[in-house]
Amino acid sequence: MANFRQIVDAPSFTPLSFGLLSVMEMPTPEPMHWQQGITYEPLCGINVSGVGALTYEECIVVTGGGFSPPASPDFTNNFTQAPRGAQPFTTYAEFDCSTVGLQDAQGLAVRALSAAEPWQVERAFWTGLAGGQTVVYPHLAANAQVLDVTGILLQTAAVNVTGTGSVGVVGDLVNIETALGLLEAALANCYDGVGIIHVPQLLVPTMDAWGIIRQQGPVMKTLNGNKVAVGAGYPGTGPDSSARAGNQCWMYATGNVFGYRSPVRVRAPDSSAASLDRATNTRKMIAERTYVIGWDCCHFAVQTAIGVPRGT
Repeated sequence: MANFRQIVDAPSFTPLSFGLLSVMEMPTPEPMHWQQGITYEPLCGINVSGVGALTYEECIVVTGGGFSPPASPDFTNNFTQAPRGAQPFTTYAEFDCSTVGLQDAQGLAVRALSAAEPWQVERAFWTGLAGGQTVVYPHLAANAQVLDVTGILLQTAAVNVTGTGSVGVVGDLVNIETALGLLEAALANCYDGVGIIHVPQLLVPTMDAWGIIRQQGPVMKTLNGNKVAVGAGYPGTGPDSSARAGNQCWMYATGNVFGYRSPVRVRAPDSSAASLDRATNTRKMIAERTYVIGWDCCHFAVQTAIGVPRGT
């Protein structure tokens, strides 16, 4: 709205670094119909099987050790390739504006979406919520499996790496360096590849104080080389969706994250009568983009304490 003060441009907007989109793999070329959801088959479990993935030749053992071992065990199935699914969701920005004096409503809606969508994507990916309903699969804060109508796994249950269901009660928080160590050890036993550690932004100062993460180019990483997704939209809630309280906060680990996203779509171009709300004489511009996101194999969770000083 014009008045007696000088009209100037607003400050420029710079998106935050190190969020989920900074670590998410976006394969190309994209499959034609991914926006109706995807099914994929991760190769999982070969490290978890322990001695089942190791054997020996009897003659070599006899020559080197001077004794006769029992017969070597039979080979067994030691990995799985079961199908998993991921469901799409859409981020959007609606811009309701006056029909007078505004030249680029479409451009403003697109700019609004570009500013908001990283947070929206992270919140949906952590909570599973879109439009107030749990429809985003898979997501991080989950304690039960979900299968689709054909039996394909949409959602895994996060495994608590402390091995106890009591984490979160007073006095039972895990220090940040212990929490990260537990997550990475579980991830290595499950995956043994570069995975993703998912942390809310409020944990980063504590992790930095301990020196357990570092920047490598455009990505944040742990000392073990796992990538860190620092989510402004990550709320720190538990696998049972319990809210973060006090100095406690949940963090998660998954295998590599991948996904697809559509080009930005504007529902009503500037010249379209469909963009005009005649009741209020305002123009509605909706910019939107659809995502589908999945991960490879593993899914772990741990609750940690914020701001624990060194030496405690």
